[in-house]
Amino acid sequence: MTPKLDLSEVIMYIAVHNCKGEQMKTVTFTEFRQHAAACLNAVEQGETFRILRHGKPVADLTPIKTSNSVPSWKRYIEPIRLKGISVSDMIMKERDEYGR
Repeated sequence: MTPKLDLSEVIMYIAVHNCKGEQMKTVTFTEFRQHAAACLNAVEQGETFRILRHGKPVADLTPIKTSNSVPSWKRYIEPIRLKGISVSDMIMKERDEYGR
């Protein structure tokens, strides 16, 4: 049975075994499977991993960039105005005039 490692031990293990010295740490698929929770915790803290299968890169595990701003579909948009009247008011006025 494999002993459980805490996050700092897993990061240190991966850093030591990252022989290329890249900023992106590499981890084999087997290591990722055995320490998935620790790897995901490290990703939440900003780490980036490249997962290798049989020595070939198959995936990059990167943190999601989140923004605390309001999504575009929820942002207020200033109504477009033509001749001092908003476009929606002009449409409603035309509908009333033509009986639609």
